[in-house]
Amino acid sequence: MNSLIKFISEFKNKNPHYSLSLGVCTTAINSNKSTKPYISFPREYKKNNFYIHCIIFNSAEAILLIKKVKLIIKNIYIDIEPKNINFDWQEIVKNFSRENIFPIQPNKITINGLIINLMKDLSSKKVLVLGSGNLAFSLCIELRNVNLDFNWFVEKSRNTISKKKMVYYFPKNTLTEKFEPFDYIINTVPVGLNIEYNSLVHKDSIFIEVSGASLKFLNHINCKKMRFDVSPFLIGAISSHEKILSQNNNFGRINYKNKFICSGGFIGNKGDIIVDDYKRPKFVIGISDGNGGFIKRYNILISEYFKNE
Repeated sequence: MNSLIKFISEFKNKNPHYSLSLGVCTTAINSNKSTKPYISFPREYKKNNFYIHCIIFNSAEAILLIKKVKLIIKNIYIDIEPKNINFDWQEIVKNFSRENIFPIQPNKITINGLIINLMKDLSSKKVLVLGSGNLAFSLCIELRNVNLDFNWFVEKSRNTISKKKMVYYFPKNTLTEKFEPFDYIINTVPVGLNIEYNSLVHKDSIFIEVSGASLKFLNHINCKKMRFDVSPFLIGAISSHEKILSQNNNFGRINYKNKFICSGGFIGNKGDIIVDDYKRPKFVIGISDGNGGFIKRYNILISEYFKNE
């Protein structure tokens, strides 16, 4: 933990003009994986704005990290996904004021990135998802939501609540000798499974590793292999969130040229003019009916609207 605190502090000290956002995230734990906290990456998402992504394995260390660096951090993003029982986001956030703490869902961002990258190819491909945890379940949900057929598999000996949930929602979870090779295998398991991987692939198959683990069996799989890089999608999510934050201060209503204008979702009175930004109005969107809807829609320049009044 001290090395993380030192890295963040030195990074800021060397670059005092940088604005830093911090991701306090976690991942599932297995017996073969170190639980020593680490920084995954610091990435620039806007000029002089950096996102530092940290992996922490318990609430106490997350709280300590935030306490030590909060004065030099603009926004803090806490992982709210249920993948590590030792990391309780509610326990973490109750120790701090909420004004600059926001939720983040790395698995969801990973799934969205996978779907975006693979949609152009998946419609006519055979897909196999390996695993039964939070990441596998979320991926299967999204594959089903876009009406793509797939199989999933985890060892029969695994007896967990997450596997039972997978079995309940997704029936195709058996591999037999009758299976033809898959075009895509998406692995979410941070250890090797007791299966013959090469029987599941052909030479043009793509094995996509998303667990983040170092897996020895990858050396022996006879197909194309890739580790999915989620970092561009994480950076994109942070950039989008902070852009929304900067634009989310236009909620309100004021008197403007003897009429009332409102914006940002403010439900005005009947006859109020709904604009793009009540502080700096440029466009008239429509006239409020007082109930959350419109009497009339315009979508014209505000100068044009008042010219015709």
